[in-house]
Amino acid sequence: MPPTNPTRATNPTGMAKPDARHRMTWGRRFRFLSRFFGLTALLFAGAGGILASTLPVQANMQSLIDAWSGNFGLLGQFTAGLISVAAVLLAQSLIVEIVTAFWLAAGRRSAVGTMVSLQVLLATTLLIGVNLYSLQHSERFDITRDQRFTLPESLVEQLRQLKTPTQIIVLQQHKTFGRLSEKPDAYDYAAERKVVEKVRDLVELFRAFGPQFQVTVLDVEEEGYDAKLKQLTANAPKLRAAMDAAPENSIFFHAQEPLTKLERVQRLSFNEFYALDKTASKAANQGQGNLVLLPQGVEAFARKVLAIEEKRPRVAIAVIHEFLTTAEAEGNEQFTAAGLRKSLEAYGFDVTDIILRRKWEEADEPEPTAYTTAESKLDTLEEEVALLSEQLREQRSAITQAKSIIAKLQASTPAQLDAEFPLQGGERWSDAIRQEELDTLNQAIRQLEPSAARLERDLAKSESDLKSIYGNERALEDRRVTDVEAKFKRLLSDVDLLIVPRQTLINLSIRFAISPTLHRMNQAQVNAVKAFLESGKPVLACLGPTNEASGPAMQPVDDLESMLTRMGVELGKQTILFDREMRGFAERRGGRTLGAGPRDVPPLQLPHRDDVAPKPLNPIAQSLETIARSVEENLDLRLAHPRPVYLSESVQAMLPYSGVFLLSDSESWNEERPFPGLQRLNRNDPNSPVVMTGIPKFEETKRDDPRYRTRDAERRGPFPVGVALTAKLPADWFDRRFTLGESLGIVGGAATLPMLDQQADQFARPSSRVAVFGHGGIFTGSTLKPAQEQLLLTTCNWLLGREERLPQAVESPWSYPRVELSEQQAALWHWGTFLGLPALVAYVGVIMLMFRRVR
Repeated sequence: MPPTNPTRATNPTGMAKPDARHRMTWGRRFRFLSRFFGLTALLFAGAGGILASTLPVQANMQSLIDAWSGNFGLLGQFTAGLISVAAVLLAQSLIVEIVTAFWLAAGRRSAVGTMVSLQVLLATTLLIGVNLYSLQHSERFDITRDQRFTLPESLVEQLRQLKTPTQIIVLQQHKTFGRLSEKPDAYDYAAERKVVEKVRDLVELFRAFGPQFQVTVLDVEEEGYDAKLKQLTANAPKLRAAMDAAPENSIFFHAQEPLTKLERVQRLSFNEFYALDKTASKAANQGQGNLVLLPQGVEAFARKVLAIEEKRPRVAIAVIHEFLTTAEAEGNEQFTAAGLRKSLEAYGFDVTDIILRRKWEEADEPEPTAYTTAESKLDTLEEEVALLSEQLREQRSAITQAKSIIAKLQASTPAQLDAEFPLQGGERWSDAIRQEELDTLNQAIRQLEPSAARLERDLAKSESDLKSIYGNERALEDRRVTDVEAKFKRLLSDVDLLIVPRQTLINLSIRFAISPTLHRMNQAQVNAVKAFLESGKPVLACLGPTNEASGPAMQPVDDLESMLTRMGVELGKQTILFDREMRGFAERRGGRTLGAGPRDVPPLQLPHRDDVAPKPLNPIAQSLETIARSVEENLDLRLAHPRPVYLSESVQAMLPYSGVFLLSDSESWNEERPFPGLQRLNRNDPNSPVVMTGIPKFEETKRDDPRYRTRDAERRGPFPVGVALTAKLPADWFDRRFTLGESLGIVGGAATLPMLDQQADQFARPSSRVAVFGHGGIFTGSTLKPAQEQLLLTTCNWLLGREERLPQAVESPWSYPRVELSEQQAALWHWGTFLGLPALVAYVGVIMLMFRRVR
């Protein structure tokens, strides 16, 4: 029979076992409920932590408040709710447990229980205290050989002062140097992974300065990328725009003020942090390959973080016509600098246009000015409105007149029409003639009315655009300023870099060119540029050849070219032609094509280190060389009809590096008369086709020619087409005593007036950086090619003194640790591990077996 008392069990001896279960009092029920809430709180806290890890938030109270307020969407509110509930439940559970523990300890007579409780309490206090102390007094050690992860104390102090939370977003697009590397290979992918790893290491380093840094990695090929990007940039439109415009693998630094929601974004390409040296990677390990990266220094990374509040560099483009500005217009791809604007803005620059000529519609030479794009558009719209109004007035008048005549024709008898509108030849009006005239007039009205309606629409649009510009008080105020020099200086006052492009020769085979004289600056404009240089700011001049069909220009186009000459830049009077262009000229002569174009000329070359020794390469050339090594190919830079650009020997001697950074191909020569001869097949017929009668060809300058062995002598290439220098400004700009001495000193060297030259060298005056290209269209087009873009960015960064942004070769590149083995050593290691180790294990095993047997 089963026991009658179900709460008591019997053992085999028949003795009843005591019931070890506790009675469920209300106190025990409350304690059970408290512990249940505690476990639930831990569950909620874990879930909330997982959800929070997917949100761009920091682990602080402000982020919790922002999430609860809805700044991170519904998911953020739900996460904040979970964490808040977990905190409340966990707090009450801990309070109940602590009170219960003390009550039990006080109520028990057992000293052991009391001591155990105290020991647990002390251990818990010690554990929490040690961790809290370590968080405030942690130490880190940089054991890399070159202290690669140690920041200068000045940067460390600045980083500690940053309070605004900063997001660091690593965007992997699997593109290196924009579109320069179309097909990434194993080295590119390995470099990406290593850079992401290094970024994470650096972020951990930065977190030592505070919890305000958070890192997120995005991969465009990862599943869910679009959703992750949308969530990350939901309240950061400026960050989204910057990420959409990024041309390559990039690291973004994003900060946003909690109250004003003001965004600040900086971008760092992977190559500005760690540049891949693909050439060295493939040659490493005796040709077997190994990843080789060129560290660009952690300072570049740190300075980007500090520059989150830095003003973007402002670049001004000074051109003579609105067609040559950075505004993009359909059908204007050959002249626009829209690609220049796109590239610079994508890399953190601001771009503005300055127009130097106006009133092109007049017969006289266009008037010098200093217009913004808004002012130029204002002039254009005013002229457009006036023209459309006049045309509309004429058409409406014609329609009104035609309708009036129709009314008279319909209301008058033939006799009345004979009197008012007599016909020629004595012919008299009839119903047939009247109907014919009515049909003609009605047909004219049907044609004029749609044209008038179209003019009305165009006029309404132009007037609307004009009205919006009239709302720009700055444009109206600027247009009222007539002092060109003062206005130009004011426009340049907030500019960091001035670019002056002068596109001249476009296609020689069809004599398509812009006259160099149209680019001429007047003295007021040159004075403004001179003042810009005197303030220590840089200038990038892109100056095309000055040759015209009538012959070479013997004098500089304007004082801007003379000013560059005074700084030591010698502009050639010839045009560089390439042997390959002759085929284009020949095809043009045979009537088969329009002639040579940029793709028909060989790419430009970088100077070789041996050619400029003992001086090092120009910093721009060094950076371009590093970029070329990253993609293991030459930069495809091609210029048709460039101009030689030299440095004076005295200025080159003072530079610590070679001033030349870009050269033409050796299969070229400098030609004073580059234009081919053209004439009509039938000179008496203006509609007769035009044919080429003469093709330029190389004719070396004879020994008896005064130009022999000078830079004006016709010779074979290569020729310099790009120079860059940092030079003191001419002393006579600041003291007229040096005018004669220094100007002659640049031409004749230190032997001319040595006393004045020595004084000029010692005379304190500012320095400025200048770069000159021998081609005005080097950066034209609606989109720049990858090589053009890298040349532009490298040149601009160097001119602005931002050397830390230039890709640089390093003495100690990073690579995976590898042991260099000869073939014999590799064979020994192979057979030693394949046979030697098993044999050694077998030998030891046999010895142990023998030892056991003899014991």
